[in-house]
Amino acid sequence: MIRASHWGRTLLGMGEERFERGWRGRLSGRHVLLGAGRVDAVDWFFRADGESWGCQVAGRDAVRGVGGTGAASSFAEAWPLIDEALRVFLAGEMPVLGPPNKAPLTRHPYPGEPGPTLPKGAVRADPSRQNSGMWPQHQYYVDSHHTCVQCGIPFVLSAKEQRHWYEDLGLSFDIRPVRCTRCRREQRAVKRLHAAVGTTRAAVRERGADAVAHLELAAAVVRLHADQAEGDLAEAVAEARKAIALNPSLHVAHYWKGRAHELAGRPTRAAEDYRAFVSAVSGRPGWGRKLIEDAYRRLKALGE
Repeated sequence: MIRASHWGRTLLGMGEERFERGWRGRLSGRHVLLGAGRVDAVDWFFRADGESWGCQVAGRDAVRGVGGTGAASSFAEAWPLIDEALRVFLAGEMPVLGPPNKAPLTRHPYPGEPGPTLPKGAVRADPSRQNSGMWPQHQYYVDSHHTCVQCGIPFVLSAKEQRHWYEDLGLSFDIRPVRCTRCRREQRAVKRLHAAVGTTRAAVRERGADAVAHLELAAAVVRLHADQAEGDLAEAVAEARKAIALNPSLHVAHYWKGRAHELAGRPTRAAEDYRAFVSAVSGRPGWGRKLIEDAYRRLKALGE
C-alpha cells in the first residue's frame, strides 16, 4: 500500500512500518526522517530534519511545525505527528498543528495568500521554476545559516545561491547544504581525481600498447596520492616504466616516476628520475617551463 516515490532512492534502509486506524505507512532515514504511506487511497508524505517537519496529504501541505513544537528526531516522535495529521484529514479538515513554520526554506505563502512583503535582503523567487517536493513554493529567498559537516565551521547559503540551486539547477527543496563552499569544492576536486584514475585505467585496458595511456595513468595516481594520500604508488612507478619502454622519447614519464618515488620515500631514485627528465628536455622547445622548474626545485630539496 506504500507508494513508491522519488524519495525511495534516498531512504537509508533503517525504517519502521505502522498501521493505524485505516492508514499504513513507513518511515526511514537517520539524520533526515522521510516517510510515505496511504490513507483511503490517498497518498501522504512526511519529512523532518530536527529543525522543522511537515506532513503532506493528498498533495496539500497539511501540517507543519518548527523545533520546540514537535520537530521529529526519531520514529517515536514522528508517528504521533503523522497520526494526528491523518486523523484530522479523515474528519474533513486541514489542520495546522503548532505555530507556522517560519524557517526560510520551509515557510512561504500558499497559492491565493496575499503576496509577501520581502524581508530585508531577500531575493524574489519564481515559483514556476521550482521543484519544491513536499514543501510550499518559495515566494522569496533569504540567507540561511548552516554548519559544515566536514570542517564544522558555520556558513551561510545566500539568497542568490538558493535561487541558483532551486531554480537554475532545478534542485528539490528537500536538498539542503551540508558542506561549506570550500569543502564542496574540495569534495568535487577529490571526485575528479578518483574519476581521472578510473578513466586512465580503463584507457590502459583498451590501449595496452599506448605509451601515453600508461603515462596518463601514472600521472593520475601520483596526483591522487599527493592530494589525498590514496592510490598505489607502485602502480604509478610500473605504469611510468611501461610508458618509457613503449616510447623512450616520452621523457616526461621520468618526471612522474620521480614524483612517485619521492612520495614513496625513495629520494635517491626520485633524484635519478628528475635528473633524467631535466637532462633530456632542458633547452628543447615545446616543453613547459613550469614542469622543468618544478623538477629542479625538487632536486634542490632532495640535496642534489
